[in-house]
Amino acid sequence: MGQQLGFALGCCHFGPDVGQRRFTGREYLRNLYRALESIDTIGNISIEYGKTDFLERVFSRPDDLRPVSMGGDFFPDFHLAYGRIEFDIHIPRRKQGALLTDERVTLDGHSENFRFLHEPSFPLPTTFVYPLGGIEPHPSRAFRLVRDVLEEQSEAFRHFDLTFDYVDPSPYVADCYVMSSEKVDERFAYHHERTRTPGFDKHTFTYSPRRYKSLEEAAKTVFSDLAQEVGVLYLLFSETQRRVTVWPEVAGSVSELVKTHMSRGWTFALRRFRMSKQLDDAMMLLTQYKAEGVMALSNFRAAYGGLYASLERPLLDEDVQSARDALFESPVTETGEMLELLERRRRARVDTVLLVTTALAGGSVGTILTLLLTE
Repeated sequence: MGQQLGFALGCCHFGPDVGQRRFTGREYLRNLYRALESIDTIGNISIEYGKTDFLERVFSRPDDLRPVSMGGDFFPDFHLAYGRIEFDIHIPRRKQGALLTDERVTLDGHSENFRFLHEPSFPLPTTFVYPLGGIEPHPSRAFRLVRDVLEEQSEAFRHFDLTFDYVDPSPYVADCYVMSSEKVDERFAYHHERTRTPGFDKHTFTYSPRRYKSLEEAAKTVFSDLAQEVGVLYLLFSETQRRVTVWPEVAGSVSELVKTHMSRGWTFALRRFRMSKQLDDAMMLLTQYKAEGVMALSNFRAAYGGLYASLERPLLDEDVQSARDALFESPVTETGEMLELLERRRRARVDTVLLVTTALAGGSVGTILTLLLTE
């Protein structure tokens, strides 16, 4: 690979397809290996794990499992079993040109071979992609190429009851490089420098050749240090995707409820008497939305506090803080207050109608209206 390695990072996932309801960890890994093996441009496949009990665990795919691109869970949680996935993938230059139609790039001299490295990290896994040989001035472009080719192989994965997915942004907005320099003090693992540029920042990790036997060994140290911070960073990105995906459903249920409340005429009057179920549904969606958010932020605080309290050389702390500040903020409090107001008005209306019905109509008519109100 020479004395310089360019790489990009992101967060990818191989999950169960909708048809795979119940499976063991062993079956999952066997299917994953076979799926990758069935793609003729992929080779040198390696799947490792640190916890052997993962093999015998039985997983049941939840019916409401969302893709990770929509803020869903990483299921099964292979990364928590110290799972590691690595393979090489060949992408001819003509294919690269077809995939990079939105960019003016010259592919002469660019690598046609790439390595996909899926590393275990907490709370979410980290994916590294880097070219094998050749020239790649923008490693993030290499990540895009590999990501898009794997997406195109959806049928191959589906044949083995699997899907390929990722959390945006993948690649992350950074081009990274590992390189050697005699100027770096060998007492330090490496020197990290960040160059801010429009669009993608540049991260350079320079090491002393007297400290490491090879570029690959130095790169492994950099990957290991980055992975834990990337795992925390992508937890925030995943939570943003969940909020953006789920909130419209909550808002839609509230919007329908308001329409019912504002309706006029005898036909809609009967619908207004049945607001109870609509309110219950809206409150349940809002409660679930809030609960998932509380859990995600609790996981973030635990992971962030545990990591950065002992980290000697933070690399992406600024990025993590920016992602935390940029979390999509939905009007949860205001929506909850609106639902409480509608519930109070509904109760007041029900009490009034029951009182009038009992006083004026009595017996049969009162019974009928009471049934309508409680449906």
